[in-house]
Amino acid sequence: MDYELKRQYYNIYRNIHQLIEKFERDIGDVTPGEREEIRMEIIQNYLVVGEREPAILMLNDYIDQWITPKNLFHSAAPVRAYVLLILLYINTGRIALAEEVLDRFKTYIKYSVKDAAPYSTVVVYTELLETMVKRDFSDGKTMLQKIENMEKYYEDNKNTLPVDFAVSIYMFFSGCYFRMKQKDKALEYWKKAYAMSEVAGLRFRTCELYRFLSSCYENAGMYKEALENYNIFCKNRNEIWNAKEYAYSDYLITEYGIQSAAEIEKDLREKNSSLREKASKDTLTGLFNRRYLNKTLDEMFKKEGEITFHAIMFDIDFFKEYNDNYGHLKGDRILERIGSMMLEFSSENAIPVRYGGEEFLMIIRNQSIMETEIVAKTILQELRNKHYSHDHSETAKIVTLSAGIAEYKCSSFDDVYILCDMADKALYKAKNNGRNTCVRYDEL
Repeated sequence: MDYELKRQYYNIYRNIHQLIEKFERDIGDVTPGEREEIRMEIIQNYLVVGEREPAILMLNDYIDQWITPKNLFHSAAPVRAYVLLILLYINTGRIALAEEVLDRFKTYIKYSVKDAAPYSTVVVYTELLETMVKRDFSDGKTMLQKIENMEKYYEDNKNTLPVDFAVSIYMFFSGCYFRMKQKDKALEYWKKAYAMSEVAGLRFRTCELYRFLSSCYENAGMYKEALENYNIFCKNRNEIWNAKEYAYSDYLITEYGIQSAAEIEKDLREKNSSLREKASKDTLTGLFNRRYLNKTLDEMFKKEGEITFHAIMFDIDFFKEYNDNYGHLKGDRILERIGSMMLEFSSENAIPVRYGGEEFLMIIRNQSIMETEIVAKTILQELRNKHYSHDHSETAKIVTLSAGIAEYKCSSFDDVYILCDMADKALYKAKNNGRNTCVRYDEL
């Protein structure tokens, strides 16, 4: 165990407890400005130990209480609160919520921009966040120009930006360049993000950066590098969580005594069990996430060795056009409903997964390729039968899916990546065939 990290986390938990006591006790003894600075310090401490959800709750509470046109609070704190909340939603994949808070941020700026922070800094915040939230890679040249503009904004104003914001900006640059197949430029920004996180002591951030890099390599088809970085992420994550859990346990014993700490820990274990279950699921669709898929497949390979898997890769047809015209909230409802349909096929032999964005994956074993094709066609037909209107689809005037199907003998994650790539190629063919259909890889 990293005992230095454990000691650091112990001190942070103690500091959080003391700050919360002061925040709740001294309501009449401190100015509103001092009180909100305490709140922001609590939030920053939560983020250092990777406790994002309490930070999100406090940020939402802060914005709801103080940042309204009738009760403006003139300091830099509201700007920091908005920026942090938007970034947390972006980093946890809740883009619709990030967009909603960004709109509120713009409204706030209209009322109180001069008193909130230097105007140029606020403009930079909004420009950068706008591009991060409403990313659009359909026109690569335009997106590249936006990224270059963002780089200039950042370089001109980097000394005014919070560290966590700067790290997120570098990660965004890195991901964009990976997507545009500029690997050297992508790695340059990843290294900057990593160095900044290291200097700031943000161990959870440095750990997440390896998972982020693994995902970028995977999306670029570089599966060996993806697996290497994912393994580094897992190793670092385990070290951090061990230090964190022991630190919190020691803090509880010191603060409340052994008996009370045991009762608190029992309650926490029950809550953590529930959280672990939630951590295996995509919060929007209820489908399993990649973390759960990787863990389950790893257990299967250790137990059985080589397994013949079938993969169905689904993609919603013209989903960008749906979001652009009907809004992200309605888009989220479509994702939820497709997730519910796929969950009906979940079993010990079939794992439905939210693969990313509007893509879904189903990994199936112990059945033939023909049976797998029937599953895919059934899901496509069930969605068509729902008749969800989509006037901006070039395939039909309803929401539809395309699917690619593949079969492969797997004995490692590298083989699973190959299987998914085969299914993705079949999906690409289905889209070229006019969408709203499924194609098998062995028929290409």
